[in-house]
Amino acid sequence: MNDAWRLPLLSSQRANIFTTAKQTPMANAIERRLEQVRAIWNGFATDPEARLLIWRCDLDERRMIDMLVELETEPAGAATPDVFLTLRSAFLKPEEHAKTLLQELTDQFDRSRQDLIAANLNADWQPPDPAQPDGVRLLKALDSFHRFYADGMELLAIYLSPERIADPAGWRQWLERLARVDLNASIRFMVTDALDTPLLDGLQTSAPDRVRSVEPALDMSAAVEELARSEGADGPAKTLRCGLAAVASAAAKKNPRAAEKAAAGALAVAKTQGWVDQEVVIHMALGAARIGAGEIDKSADSYRDAIVAARRATEAAHPAGAKLEVATGMGLGSALVAGSRWPEAARVYEAVTPLAEKAHDATMKLESLRMAAWCHEQATADADAWRCGLRALAAGEAMPAEQRASSTLPWVGQSLLRLVGRQVSPGEQEAQLRARLDTAMGEGWEGRLEPGAATS
Repeated sequence: MNDAWRLPLLSSQRANIFTTAKQTPMANAIERRLEQVRAIWNGFATDPEARLLIWRCDLDERRMIDMLVELETEPAGAATPDVFLTLRSAFLKPEEHAKTLLQELTDQFDRSRQDLIAANLNADWQPPDPAQPDGVRLLKALDSFHRFYADGMELLAIYLSPERIADPAGWRQWLERLARVDLNASIRFMVTDALDTPLLDGLQTSAPDRVRSVEPALDMSAAVEELARSEGADGPAKTLRCGLAAVASAAAKKNPRAAEKAAAGALAVAKTQGWVDQEVVIHMALGAARIGAGEIDKSADSYRDAIVAARRATEAAHPAGAKLEVATGMGLGSALVAGSRWPEAARVYEAVTPLAEKAHDATMKLESLRMAAWCHEQATADADAWRCGLRALAAGEAMPAEQRASSTLPWVGQSLLRLVGRQVSPGEQEAQLRARLDTAMGEGWEGRLEPGAATS
């Protein structure tokens, strides 16, 4: 959330505020969906028994939930009488998480103290006695915060949005215990759970009186289509935009035939207008739709068409030509990975590396080599995996430190250590590799790894 905390309107205004917003006649597709999210929150907020709200959502729906929280922290956008605080600390060890959250809460408040004073608000709140157990202290801190500012809020809503969950089973158990705590009804928690990779299925049944699980069903792809149709003047650009939105909508519904039809119409416009860069975008959108529908061969064909269009863009001196060639090559690699075609995917990724160098794209150079190494490893071609992995490490070492810190270099290191560990006597070579990795990323770099991430 923003550093400047908002203490909102009085609780008696909840119903009137929502009714007014819901009935705004000119609300666009996004605004209407935002009101759907707010309505779900208000329903949860007015349930006296509920303590934990689980949003079961896809990525686009999560963005709408994030938007609601962001708007509720801004005076101009607030439409509930509740204060929302977002806590993003990674969930690493269950026994330490309460302490970590309390520290994050305290740090946020300290950063906002001067803003509160400038707004003529009392900034003297302090967390409770540190001698208490961490879990008790966190809950008492939230309760004391709510009581301290009770005149300015109805509920204190804690949005738990950990940047990383290292222990999925521990996360579920931690939330289950949280839901069962005898907590002030004015303190509420909410979390999101990905529809495609859920961690919290069935949690509601373990504490049905305290946990509410909802699927917002916002149909965000239809919202994008509606926005495309309603905004901008009629003409080729709008027709193309509507076509791309229709491809995305069909992809979300896993309807490849509808995606093909929409893509064909959009391509006709792009070719007529000479928009070769948009041809690339359309082919890639169709390729992604086909991957989602499990049509790997057709998806690879779409990405090959995109590669051809990207080369034409480069030949026409389009300023984005080189980057388009990189993106289309990586797209083809992703289609082949989806089909477990490891040797072919490895060759494609290796072919992207010189394109990334030409585009002066250090991140994609590292990514192409990392993925080539990973695909070679899946194909049990360890010598080639080692070769590409070392090249990826060198590419990461050549990056500025700040860029390297946010890269996927840790997964390169993990892969190389896995490969060297298969040798009969890794010994000195492993020690040298570890020293090199520690130099590039700092000691403890393996703590940044998340199981299952950065493998495709």
